[in-house]
Order: sequence, then C-alpha cells, then structure tokens
Amino acid sequence: MLSAVKPSPSGFLILLYLLLALPLFAQDAKKEPAAPAQIPVQATARELTYDRENQILTLTGNVVIVKPPFTIYGPEMQIDLKTNVVRALKSVEVVRNDQDREREVIVAENAELNLDTDAGWMINGKMTLPTQQEPVSVTGQKPPKPGEGQITISGERLEKINETQYLFKNGSLTSCQCSGGQKPDWGLEAKEINADTQSTAKLHSARILIRGAKIFYLPYWEVPISDQRKSGLLPPEFGYSSRTGYYAGIPYYLALGPSADLTVYPTWYSERGLMAGAEFRHNLGPISAGDLEGYAIEDSKEHQWRWSGSYQGESSWGSGWLREDLRMVSDNEYIRDFPQELSPRSARELDSKIVASQSLPYSSLSGELKWAEDIAGWDLREIPEFRPDQDQMVIQQLPAVSYQLFNLPIYGPIGFDLRGMAEDYWHEQSEFGRAVQGDLFPRLTFAPYLAPGLRVFSFAGYKVGAFSPYYSEADPETVVLGRPVAGADLSLAMERIFNQDKTEGNKYRNLLEPGLVVLYQGPTENPDDPFLQRLTNSRENGIVGLKLDSLLFQKKIAKGTDSPRVLSEMEINQFYSWVNRRWLDTEFKGYVQSPRNFGVETDLFFNPEKGRWRRAYATAWVEDRRKDRFLAGYIYSDQELRSYWYSYQQDSAQNWMGGTDLVITDNLGINYRINYSVEYQMLDSQSLMFNYLARQKCWMLSLKISEGLNPEHPDRNPDFSTAVYFQLLTGSQLATGPEWIKPKESSPPPPTPQD
Repeated sequence: MLSAVKPSPSGFLILLYLLLALPLFAQDAKKEPAAPAQIPVQATARELTYDRENQILTLTGNVVIVKPPFTIYGPEMQIDLKTNVVRALKSVEVVRNDQDREREVIVAENAELNLDTDAGWMINGKMTLPTQQEPVSVTGQKPPKPGEGQITISGERLEKINETQYLFKNGSLTSCQCSGGQKPDWGLEAKEINADTQSTAKLHSARILIRGAKIFYLPYWEVPISDQRKSGLLPPEFGYSSRTGYYAGIPYYLALGPSADLTVYPTWYSERGLMAGAEFRHNLGPISAGDLEGYAIEDSKEHQWRWSGSYQGESSWGSGWLREDLRMVSDNEYIRDFPQELSPRSARELDSKIVASQSLPYSSLSGELKWAEDIAGWDLREIPEFRPDQDQMVIQQLPAVSYQLFNLPIYGPIGFDLRGMAEDYWHEQSEFGRAVQGDLFPRLTFAPYLAPGLRVFSFAGYKVGAFSPYYSEADPETVVLGRPVAGADLSLAMERIFNQDKTEGNKYRNLLEPGLVVLYQGPTENPDDPFLQRLTNSRENGIVGLKLDSLLFQKKIAKGTDSPRVLSEMEINQFYSWVNRRWLDTEFKGYVQSPRNFGVETDLFFNPEKGRWRRAYATAWVEDRRKDRFLAGYIYSDQELRSYWYSYQQDSAQNWMGGTDLVITDNLGINYRINYSVEYQMLDSQSLMFNYLARQKCWMLSLKISEGLNPEHPDRNPDFSTAVYFQLLTGSQLATGPEWIKPKESSPPPPTPQD
C-alpha cells in the first residue's frame, strides 16, 4: 500500500529518522539478535513517498542526503531501508567534504550507493578533484599563495569501492580546466583507471592524448592525484650554453616517507659529458632538517673529475641548536661552467659555516667553524693577466668558541656579565701565519629605570687577550694584551598608532627610537709579529654618535587578517672619533614601500670630511594596476669603508641595473634584467625570460636567454646560454619539500641526542 504525504522540512527529518529505525524495532519484536547500529543520515526533499510493504522511501525534488563525509544531490532518489542502499534514478552529484573544503565531486547519469559501506556504482561518471599546486606566475615572481588546480577523471562505468577508492572502466584523466565541450590540451585514456583520491591513479593500457589525438601508448602509468607527495619523473629541462654546449636532463623524484625525499639529476652536456647529481632532503620538525646536494662529472673538455657539494641543515634539542651551511667545489671555475647556483657568478669567495649553541645555567656556550674558499682566481687554467688563486692566503676560523655569562644583578641597577672567546686563525700555508687567540671580557653594567620608553645602559670593564702564533718550524712566545673598555647607550622609544586610511580599514603603527652612543677602547701594546698585528688593533679609540631607528607597520583592522606588513624601515648613524679627530662615514640604510605600488631600498655611506660617497646602493620599483613592475638600481663603491663597528677596504665598482616584469596577457609574461658596468663601459649581464601559462592551466612553458661578461676574456664575445623548461601542471604536489608529521599522543616522543 502506498501513501503520500508532504511534510514540513522539520517534520520530514523526524519521520525519516523513524523510518530508518523501523528494521531495528522489527528485530526486537521477534526476539532476534540486534542488528549493528546504523549511522543515521539527514535528508531533505520537496516530496516523500513511502512503500511500507517493500520498505522503500522515494524522495523527489531537490533531494539532499547527508551522510558524512558525503553529500548526495539529485532530483529523484530511492532509499531501501532494508539494505540502506540509495538509488539515484536520474542525474546525481556526490560531494566529499573535508574540513569545509570539497575534496572531490562526482556527477553521473544514475547511481547506486550503499550508505553503510560507501560502495556502489555509477554510469557515465565524472570525478573532479580540486587540488593545490605550486604557485604559478607569468611574470617570474613567485605568488605568495599556492594556486588552485583540478584533476578530472571520467569513465563509462564507475565503481566506488570505499571512501577513497574508485575504479573507472574505459576512462580518461586530465588536469586541464576545460569549459563546455572543449577538448583538453593533454590527457590520458585507459581501459581501466584505479584511482585512490589520497594517493595516485593507476592506468592500465593507457594512451597519451594531445588535443584529442592519440600519440603514444603506455601499458601502465601512475599519476599523482592528491596533495600528498609522490615519486615520479619531474619536468625535463634542456638548453644551450656557450661554456657547456647543449644540455638536457630529466630529474626523478623519490618520496622516502613523509619526512624525507631524494631527487636524482642526470644531465648530459654535449661538450662536457654526463653529470650525475642528487639532492636529499629531510625534515624531522623540531629535531632536525636539512638539504644535502652533490654533483660530479668527468669533464671531457678539462680531462679531470669536477664536483660540487652543499649542505644546509638545522638541528635542535631542549637547550641548544646546531646550524650548518656548507658549500664546496672542486675548482674555481666550477660555478661559471655549471648552473648549480652555489654562489653568484661574480662572487669572489665561497663561504661555509657550522654554528652550535648550548644554553647553560645563567649562561650560554657557542662554537663556530667558518672558512672561505677563493673562487675569483683560476686553478684549472692559469691566466697571467688575471688574479691568481689565493686560497692559501685566506684567513680561516677553525674554530671559534665563545662563552657568555648573562647579566646578573648585584645591587639595584648594577649588574655583572662576562664574555669569553677562543679562536684559531689558520692559513692553508703555514708561512702566511697561524695563531690561537683567547679573550676574556668581564664588565660591570648600570641600567637604571628612569621613565617608560627611556632606555639607559652603560658598562665598564677590562678586556684581556692572549695570542699564541704557531708555525711549522718555530713556536714563538704567547703575547698577552689588555685594555680598558667602556660605553654608554641612551635611547628613547616612541610609538604612535593611527588610522589614516579609514576607507580600506588599515591601522598604522610607527616606532621611532633616537639614541646616543659612546664607546671607548684604551690603547695596548703592538705585537712584533706581523700576523698578530693583523689580528689586533692596538690603538686607542673613542667615538660618540647619534643613531635613529624607525619602523612603520600596516595592519588590517578586521580580525583574522594577515600579520602586520612592514612599510618602512630606516636606520641612520653618524659617529665622530674624538681620539683620532675624524668623522666616520654617515650611514643611511632604509626600505620604504607604499601601501600600493612603489618601493625604494638604500644602503649609503658618505664621508663628510672628503665630501664623497664611499658606497651607494639604491634600487626602486614601481608597479601599475596590471601588476607590471619596473625596477632600476645603482651601486657604487670606492676606497675604505669606515663604520663604528667595522672598517674594511672595498673593491671599486660602479654599475647600473634595471629590469621589468610585464604581464602581456593573463597567460604570457616577460621578465628582463640588465646590468651595465661603468668601469668597463660594457654590459656585465642581461637576461630575457618568457613564461607562458596555457589557458586551460594544465601546462607551462618557459624560455630563458642570457649573456654575461666572459670573466676569462672580457674583450671577447660574452658567455651565452639559453634554456627551455616545459612543465605539465597536474595540480598535485609531486616534489614539494618533506614535512614534519607530528606524532600521535599515544606514540612515544622522538628521541633527543641525549638519549
């Protein structure tokens, strides 16, 4: 017998719950074993019809069935209350939600789904997987947020195995975002597609399609279709360089679990041979993270093995940390011949450093290994008119150990602290000098509280240094030097908060801190050893000066917005040495950015006595409404740079630089950079890059053309290179960095180094 009712939405929900529970009541009445508890569902529809004899509920008109994490939409459905099977008689849409985000959307002509097991089938089904992909920009500037991609899988018949597993018969897969009946730029067809929405799609008897045309057969292929990392081939890169010839490489990415991965880089150079490279990354969160990279090639042009290696890592434990930044090459010309970007092409030294710190009661202990490798000389080919290799002359710090006793109060504002240092200065060749230095610097401090925002800090102490040179033939006596040191710092922090831009709801915060600084260092003896004279400054020195620091922040007034944005940061210093009776360089460092489309960065040193610049570095950029960016810069350096904390002889240079990032269309961008040397009256380098993003947002093509000054023969033709980079945008995270996975509370914590 059929009966039809048209209940209100609330009454309908109550009735539906009662109907779903009827089988349980029937079993209790017959004294049969109770059936497993069923997960209730929520449903809404315009009309409801119930067949009491067959226990079938028919819903018509804007039907919505919610059974987390799935929601089923359709014009007409039936629910078999005996089996909890839903049959969609007409078109149907199934959406799986995860944390308020649609993880997958399936549409089909009709379907049958089991609410208890999540299994079922669909006819002519299409599943769309919204995914996050790496940021893509046609200007070459990396966008701040990841882009949105999608993967579409279709099939004549779709079998839903469980919550995440699907089987498509005679299916197709693409990451192109097509509209209407438009053909995707690329895709894959297969007799069978086994898709796991949390991992990959496995295709059997697949064919590659380009604009609908079949071009290649694959007996088996696996494609990542989720945001999780997956092993596989990375986009190939090929090009030409005047130093290495034609080159081509196809990297392979191997995921070694959630916290580690390995990328292999085989690259063939027509004039050099086959280079083998690899990069290993690990991320153990608060314990350790690092990036190890290495390359090696038997150079057929130079007839010798050449290699490079680098490691950037960081480890921490409860009371300390360790950081490593290592960069090594087999020869000085390596960074000019191969594109591993260990250092800028114009760099003169390659620096490496290992730093460790350990917190102790009321103090800290730290150590540092620091060394530099000269890469401006030529150790593969000696060129008489150019700078020779000077590795043996570079002073290395192997190691430097420091101890600091934190300021301890003695009485009221009076305190005491202690600093100690031990350093080993080392040359590759001993005749250039080697020595061990030890410093001890106890001091009394005075920091009274006078008023809010007013900071007063002064100190007085005595610094003792011991220097012991050592050589391969003789060990001279240790030299002990001592000198008084004192200083004072007075500053006033002023803050202002205002809301000038009320239309956009921005709040501004300005921090301004002027200060007065006085420093004095007494004289000491001048050691006889020439190498020790380079390490010590025996002259008396006393300086006084003014400092001015300023910070301007911008923040949206609305809650839940991003962190404050720095619009301006400036520092001005002017000091005078009353002992030497001379002015030090006026320093001006600053960064100013308008809230919309303009910015300037400066680093200036001006000598007031001679009325000339020691160093001038300035860059400015402007951006229009189309997001086109234009930038220009200038750098000048000459003679000795004198600051109140350092003094060094700098190389003479005068360069102009500029560039532009143009958005030609939403899919095409141009990036151009140029550097012009005033000293050599010629272009130092220039590069032009084209980036094209397909309209369907499923592939991207980059073309880069560059030339640079030939460092071996500046009077000859410049170095030239071109590279082509093609990438299929699958919308999935194929090779992002490993992430630290926080262990469950029931799991034991990861061991510390002490364990």
